[in-house]
Amino acid sequence: MKVRIILLISISIVFTARGQMKEIFDLGYIDSGYKPIPLEFPIFNDHIFFAAGGNSAYPIQLWNSDGTKAGTKEFTQINKGGIQSPSPYFLTTLNKKLFFFATTDANGTELWNTDGTAVGTSLLKDINPGTVSGCNISFTKNQSITYKNRVYFAADDGINGLELWVSDGTEAGTTMLADINPGQFGSYPSNFNIFNGKLLFSALDAKHGIELWTTDGTPSGTVLLKDIAAGKRSAGPGRFYVASNKVYFEADDSVHGYEPWVTDGTDAGTKLLSDINPGTTISNPVGFFESVGKVFFYTDNAFGTSHKLMVTNGTTVEEITSIDVSSINYFLKFANYQNKCIMIQGGPAGAKIWESDGTNFGTILIKTINPGSSNNVSSLFNFNNKLHFGISTSIQSGLWSTDGTTQGTVLVKGILKSTETTPFITQDGNLYGTLKDSLSQLQYWYADSTSGNFTIIGKGGFPGSAYIDFNHAIFFESVGAGNKYNLFRISDANYKGTAIETLHTSDLFSVFPNPSSDCFTVNYFEKIDELKILNTFGQVIFESRPEGKESTISIQNNGIYFIQITSNNQTTCKKIIIQH
Repeated sequence: MKVRIILLISISIVFTARGQMKEIFDLGYIDSGYKPIPLEFPIFNDHIFFAAGGNSAYPIQLWNSDGTKAGTKEFTQINKGGIQSPSPYFLTTLNKKLFFFATTDANGTELWNTDGTAVGTSLLKDINPGTVSGCNISFTKNQSITYKNRVYFAADDGINGLELWVSDGTEAGTTMLADINPGQFGSYPSNFNIFNGKLLFSALDAKHGIELWTTDGTPSGTVLLKDIAAGKRSAGPGRFYVASNKVYFEADDSVHGYEPWVTDGTDAGTKLLSDINPGTTISNPVGFFESVGKVFFYTDNAFGTSHKLMVTNGTTVEEITSIDVSSINYFLKFANYQNKCIMIQGGPAGAKIWESDGTNFGTILIKTINPGSSNNVSSLFNFNNKLHFGISTSIQSGLWSTDGTTQGTVLVKGILKSTETTPFITQDGNLYGTLKDSLSQLQYWYADSTSGNFTIIGKGGFPGSAYIDFNHAIFFESVGAGNKYNLFRISDANYKGTAIETLHTSDLFSVFPNPSSDCFTVNYFEKIDELKILNTFGQVIFESRPEGKESTISIQNNGIYFIQITSNNQTTCKKIIIQH
């Protein structure tokens, strides 16, 4: 079988003698512009949904995919023939419906939903009647949540400003929950988190400024939790992190500056965790991570030029002085592994692997990799009962693993003349990732937990985003030919080899018949510079420079072959099956 890798800088065919192979399939053109549209992939009704488009000729519409090229298509046309691009922005799935914001000429940006059918896709409610938008995507992006079988989000009905709204999936059940800040300005509710059976969020009112609020889902149960900065001054709570029994966040009580705070969901239990930089100087706590029953985080020094690693049990705070995190370049990648907190750190003196029990004394260096050279590190992935991570220097990168011991921290695969190795997802017993060679050309790879093989799938292009696991395959979007965004799939191949195939592009040629029992004809739609036919080992078995508009070719042996056409520096491959 064949694969197309983004019609990248080059087309490569890769072969391995053992192991279950993977391929990358281009599922088709989904963006006519240069803008990364499909950054979200909700799975609903056994399909992947996404937004695709990019200019006036191809407005951003609602698409879906069943995981195949033929099943990847525009789902429905919202605002057909209109000026505004619908630009769907997904919120959540609830009660067998997918909720999203979309824009039309008649209604502006409002709340829509679908039951998974085109006829069942409709405007749920015109919150701000008329052409003015009721939903401000630039504010509400990532500011919605599902709680008690309803969707909570910010909306503006044109009278009360941007307030807290709720929907059960019906027009009648889509209402403003509470007018927190009476008047046209609104309360701008945001930072939604569920904790101890209630919804925590930040909101603004004229009496208290921006403070910490809570709701049980009823108007009367929507109340101020604590006025952290007394009076009209705003505490500006943010960077919420829900741990096992408490919520950690940053806030400014107007006395201590922005410092770490903690709440158990009550007024009395909402308090300053520590005044790390005394006085009004902020410590800017970031990067909260729960492990070994404690929470790790970073803070700035008094001048904002250096950083500290802190750990808390929810009551007291301790600095981990054994690890130098003074520069942001030294920040750690955290992972929970076998009841331990494992941390990996890049920097100019090698990559360092640490173990911590949440105390300064119990924070131990496991191993230094590439000492004396500058190293970059990737995130940690628990795979095959070990933590895997990428380490990169200026001349080499590699995939490493650790079992939490010095002896068990080993190089899995080193790649010379590569500058970056980044694992990005695990699926069905395989670890997937990318690496960059010395020319910054991208290569996708996977590691098989059964055989231990490390296999390159394809080369070229740009890193994808929004990787998801769906129906035993990996899906992601990335830049294809002409800087257009396409949807790609990585899945099993049916033979022991991997090739690169163009499954969607402006076709340079066609092949008929296919499969073929004798001769087949290649028809050219543009001037062709070169034609090659390759076997599954990547060996060229036929080569020519066609002059006319077609070629008739015969191959003696049964099997799978690849027709590779080059025209105007663009290379396209198609598969031909010979069955005598």
